[in-house]
Amino acid sequence: LMYANKDYSLNILMDGISRYYSEQAYGVLNHLENTIRSFLTEVMEFKGKDNWESKETSDKFTNISKRDRKGENILYDTDFKDLEVFLFTLRGGEHLSKTLKKLINDFDKVSPEEYQNLLNESKEELPSTIWEEFIDRYAKDLDIDRDKVKNLLSEVYTLRNKIAHNTTFSKADFEQFNNQAEELMRVMDKLIEVFESQEVELESLNDAIEELGEQENSSYETRETIDTVVVPAQEEGFSDVFLGENQWYDITISKKKINKLRYIAAYEAGSGHQNIRYIAEIDKIVPSDNQQGKKKIIFKGPAEARFDIKLGDKIYLAPQNRRYTTLEKLEKASTLEDLFLN
Repeated sequence: LMYANKDYSLNILMDGISRYYSEQAYGVLNHLENTIRSFLTEVMEFKGKDNWESKETSDKFTNISKRDRKGENILYDTDFKDLEVFLFTLRGGEHLSKTLKKLINDFDKVSPEEYQNLLNESKEELPSTIWEEFIDRYAKDLDIDRDKVKNLLSEVYTLRNKIAHNTTFSKADFEQFNNQAEELMRVMDKLIEVFESQEVELESLNDAIEELGEQENSSYETRETIDTVVVPAQEEGFSDVFLGENQWYDITISKKKINKLRYIAAYEAGSGHQNIRYIAEIDKIVPSDNQQGKKKIIFKGPAEARFDIKLGDKIYLAPQNRRYTTLEKLEKASTLEDLFLN
């Protein structure tokens, strides 16, 4: 919608084209951001040091000091730009100079064993990035270039800001963004696959992830009471698979949970909906046809629209992975806060 000035110049009153392409890009952006956050969290949980969240919390992250919600994962409470900072900023080395001085000054005073220990300490204290320390060896095996990933993150971030800040976002912008996002997703998919297959046995990983989830969400997900799994579903997968095929696949569920689950509900994460409406009774849970270690849930019949549980004000509660609850709580909840926090 445009307005013509007296000098025949035009002012844009409403940019419907930018709005259309921004809406098309949002679903892709949401999936990409949370895939990266999920992978980095998995890497740090299984490869990082204990209490890694507090160790990595520093002024490197622009909004970490503003966090006021306890128990949240730091990587889900940062800007997209901070994910690049987290991956590629040098960290550590604070005590390196002290160790090196001792190595040099006390060279003739320490025993060979103590000298070797100091040498090992100095190696461990060398500054490094998260990418170098935990991801680089997987990336090299897959011929994934560090600088290319860094550049892709920067380029996607630039276009992401156009979407987030309601500036002009053309068809060409959308096509560029979509191509870069797809390329970055291919990289992430490869890294996730090789990390999970090489570092840990998949069944053990599933159990460990379940335990982590129970510890983090113990106030509303307990081993004794759960009977329902809630899965996030993008628009296409929800329509084609959840409703169309009466099943849901490639989901991580530990052996401990399988016999407890009676229902599966979908959190619709597409642009048209951000709520839980549909639920289905579970017939059986079997190994996935697509991914080793994952499960497929087969429904007893078509899913039914029984709820309208909205996202609400606490947008951080939007499921990024499967979550557990009960049918009773689903029937009483109006928002995700009611379901997961009360």
